[in-house]
Formats: sequence, structure tokens, C-alpha cells
Amino acid sequence: MDVSTTFPTKPDTGWLTVFRPVDRPRLRLFCLPFAGAGASAYRDWGRHLPEDVELCAVQLPGRENRINERVPGHIGELVPPLLAALRPRLDIPFALFGHSLGAAIAYEVARGLIAIGRPPRVLGVSGRRAPHAPLDRPPLHRLSDSDLKREIAQMGGTPPEVLSHEELMDFLLPTLRADLRLSETYHRDADTRVACPMLAFAGTDDPEAPPKTVEAWGAVSGGTFTHTILDGDHFFVKNHTRRILDAILENIAIEN
Repeated sequence: MDVSTTFPTKPDTGWLTVFRPVDRPRLRLFCLPFAGAGASAYRDWGRHLPEDVELCAVQLPGRENRINERVPGHIGELVPPLLAALRPRLDIPFALFGHSLGAAIAYEVARGLIAIGRPPRVLGVSGRRAPHAPLDRPPLHRLSDSDLKREIAQMGGTPPEVLSHEELMDFLLPTLRADLRLSETYHRDADTRVACPMLAFAGTDDPEAPPKTVEAWGAVSGGTFTHTILDGDHFFVKNHTRRILDAILENIAIEN
């Protein structure tokens, strides 16, 4: 499905969570979560933003208050309803940011927005190989439950108390597996560019998305491209939130 030709007009407010509403914002930042995570992954990001910047976190199906909803089988299913949910909030300048799986979704959302003449001021992608880069390891979503739990533990980012809670892990695993399938089966040729500034962030020790695979996002950038390498593993964003947000805001100031 080509998301550029499918754009519902009826918004679904369940897709967005605004942790800190702003009466008259000058900018909106839409953030998309990594595999297995919900909108709450960005709950604290607002405290690093100026008071006139509104943070809107995307809530994907199959988690938190949408736990009973099915996780779509491919990213193309997510984009049209998400575009419809964003549309009422595109009345002011905005930026997109996504980490890991969220980076791929943010890229597809940017494509859809550009197709209707509403490009983001900045597209931030983090902790994910470029859309055209091949998966260089066996897909995790095909592993047995026990092996997948082991990989999740080694990846980091999941609190020890969650990893040690067997019933909770069994409850969360189907959503995480479905998200991994979304991410691992996603592919887009390098000739599909987005005509907006792009910032790509990589972790020095990220086994999922080494810096070279993140730098490859430059091939699909139709505007300025900046690649930043930060210390850390796959979840380096947790220790560099302020720096990432500052980079996004600084780039928007330049574009203005």
C-alpha cells in the first residue's frame, strides 16, 4: 500500500498522548516509540523542552491503554490512521522523532505528510538501520518465547523487575514479538527520499543499529542530513534526551 495515496480525514484521538498541553505552542514534537513501548516512553521528555513546545507521544495499538487492540501486520497499516490523527495538530510548525521501530514509522509518516504538502520541519531518526539497509542477523520475532526473552534481556532497556516477572513477561511478549516483526520485515528502497531536514542518531555500542547503518539514512534524505553518534547501547536515548531535543530545536531554528 502506498501511504501517499491513502489519507483518511476522520481523526482517531487514541493515537496521541499529550503529556504537557500548551495553550499556544510555537512548535509540536511528535514522538514515536520503540518496539514494545508505549507513549509513556516519552513521559519525561517534556521537562527538557521550552514551555512553548508541545510534546505529543504516539500510542500504537497493542500496549498501555490500547492493550486489547491488534498490532498491525506491517507498517503500512499504521500510517493512514496515524496521519488522520495528526492532521488536526498540523496548524503550527512540527517535527517528528522516532527511535528504533519508531524511526521507521516516523519516516513513513513523513512521506505521507510530504505527499499532502505538510512536511515536518525536521525528521529525527534514532537507533535504527536505514530503510534500505538489510537486516544483518536472524530475525528475533521468529524465536521461541524463551530465546526471545533472553535476547530482550541482553538488549538492555527493560527494567530487571520486569524481566524477572514471568507472568508479566508472558503478557508483554506477544506485543513485543509483533513489533519486532513490524521492524524486521520493513524495507524501503534507497530511491525513496524525504524532502525535509533529517537528523540521525546512533549509539556507539548499539548492536541493533551500528553507526554505519544509521549513517545510511543519508541516502534517503532529500534535505540536509546530520549524523550524530552518542555514547551508549541500543537505548542510548535515555542518557542523551536533552542533547537530542536540543539538536532538533536548533535545526528548526536554522530552518526558520
